[in-house]
Amino acid sequence: MLKTKSQVIFTALIIYVVYIAGFHYYFEPIDYDIFFYCAAALYAVSFSIWMAVQDYFSKSQANTLAKSSERHTAHKKTIKYKSDVSYAVLSLVVILLSLVPVTLILVSMLLNQREIYHISFIYQCLIFLVGYVIMFIIPYLYEIGKTHSIELGGRSNINNSGHKKGTSSSSEGVIDMSSWFNSWKEVGDVSPSPRVTEETMSAIRNAGAVFHKKSWVSQTSYNEAVKLVDKILIDSLGINAYEISPDAQLFNDLNATENDQKNIDNLIYQTLKERYDFRSFCEKTDFDRAIISTTTDKYTTNSIEQILYTLYLQNPSSFTHPPKEPTTPIWDIVHTAEDWYDIVADVIHYYYHPIYKTDSEE
Repeated sequence: MLKTKSQVIFTALIIYVVYIAGFHYYFEPIDYDIFFYCAAALYAVSFSIWMAVQDYFSKSQANTLAKSSERHTAHKKTIKYKSDVSYAVLSLVVILLSLVPVTLILVSMLLNQREIYHISFIYQCLIFLVGYVIMFIIPYLYEIGKTHSIELGGRSNINNSGHKKGTSSSSEGVIDMSSWFNSWKEVGDVSPSPRVTEETMSAIRNAGAVFHKKSWVSQTSYNEAVKLVDKILIDSLGINAYEISPDAQLFNDLNATENDQKNIDNLIYQTLKERYDFRSFCEKTDFDRAIISTTTDKYTTNSIEQILYTLYLQNPSSFTHPPKEPTTPIWDIVHTAEDWYDIVADVIHYYYHPIYKTDSEE
């Protein structure tokens, strides 16, 4: 509910009518004259029009529009959208605030008809204008909070900053995100190498947070992730399947060394890249918007940083400002077997159910 503009408008009109009828019933006797009906109708029409033309959509509606626009590439248009939850909450606030203008008029009529306080017709007209201004401002509440954007009318790619992939405001010769990912397969595997500190080891030993399977990942995808990760852990660490549990600490419970962690990372990274198109997953997912686990987000960001730094070492002249050398080891990101389950399950999920099609699928 409240995922599309039409749902918001329809819900608002129902609440609007019920509210006016309820006010009349509660404060009866009160007469609604022609002036009130005209003002109320104008408020309702204005709200509907402004909601219909305002710039913001929910994520679900944006995805639907993006899929539909792939068939119509003549005109391109960039739209803004909110997450489904943010859109629903803001829509509810907008609907409730839309009752304020008509409430002001109703209160002025009640005061007059009960002879509590006389408000002249001119002042009632001013109250109407104030309410009209409020009604006009209400849709701008959708600007509150984090906003994302997507380009319709063509292949729609979203990156972290919410801009179309492949566009850059940098000067000529500066490498951009598309260059990083187009060169990904030529770079090869890059693994972090910094030494783990005693503080890091202590933090890992004391880590109590356990990431659980996320609701957006199907059971089939999650089971496939568990099977893949368990096989790599068994082969890399020389352990039995019964020793692995979701909350098993790789260092403390499975006795993995730093080199083991690097090797596991390389094997899983290579599998995701080749079998599930991990490159496309990173390239086409907006991490501020997509529903993925925190661990997946950190792991993918770390991988991108590794790739970027490797590209810099290969061709420093392509960068106006050298990127910093990544310093986060894999064991600072992935602590338990379930952390790996989350990462792999997210990639499998978006490989089978991509938000936007990969180049090979188009």
